[in-house]
Amino acid sequence: MIGQMARQGWTVGEVAGAPGISEKTVRRHIKSGQLKAWMEEGQWLIERVGKERTDG
Repeated sequence: MIGQMARQGWTVGEVAGAPGISEKTVRRHIKSGQLKAWMEEGQWLIERVGKERTDG
């Protein structure tokens, strides 16, 4: 959409790539509300929080 920033998020697999975190755990945290996430094109995206890298 024109004039709106696209939401960006981590995939379940990207979050699960952290040591000791499985995809099952990530999905359980989404379901319980511990992780803010939304469904986009058939996959969960987890909200990115904190300082984002900007170029420019």
